[in-house]
Amino acid sequence: MDVAPDLASLSGRDIVVIGGGVGGLSTACYLADAGADVTLLERNEQLGGRASVMERDGFRFDMGPSWYLMPDVFERFFGHFDRDASDYYELNRLDPHYRIQWKDGDSMDLAPDIETNVERFEAYEPGAGDALRSYLDESEYTYDVGMEHFVYEDRPRLRDYLDPDVGKQARGLALLGSMQDHVEEYFDHPKLQQVMQYTLVFLGGRRTTRRRCTT
Repeated sequence: MDVAPDLASLSGRDIVVIGGGVGGLSTACYLADAGADVTLLERNEQLGGRASVMERDGFRFDMGPSWYLMPDVFERFFGHFDRDASDYYELNRLDPHYRIQWKDGDSMDLAPDIETNVERFEAYEPGAGDALRSYLDESEYTYDVGMEHFVYEDRPRLRDYLDPDVGKQARGLALLGSMQDHVEEYFDHPKLQQVMQYTLVFLGGRRTTRRRCTT
């Protein structure tokens, strides 16, 4: 499967893409690669959207990203054009990744090393270290199935979701319920629950997806 649908029929067509953020730029690339004559419109002075840079009075400010979430998506995009992401930008691993500070003065640093995080979770709740490993194992499985069978798979019509393969791949995935319900299955300590839900802030999501589906 490819992230881009079959675009062979677009050869020679004029297409306008509105917005020069990461989504608009990648869309324009796929369309142009398929033979379309693409015009991209961006209201700002530079391209990039959340990944752009503002320079003013000798200072430089990143306009958005500080985390590199879902690196495989970017690698897949560049791979489609026989390119490598490292040819265009450099990634710097942060240690710690980030610090969570609570109102009571307590804090936790999340490290790039899983064993360090296991120890820190265990300090808050006996058994939380093993629970973290289980949580991450399930998350990896859910992510892989979701990306390969639902995100990258093009399903433009409602009937495409009635395919038996959809039900087969969705079996056992957490599809309904809240994130709060989900993390409570693994952790009792409220601070650990907050830690596990913190990244939703960066995904722009709400705590409203995930309860186990058994159909």
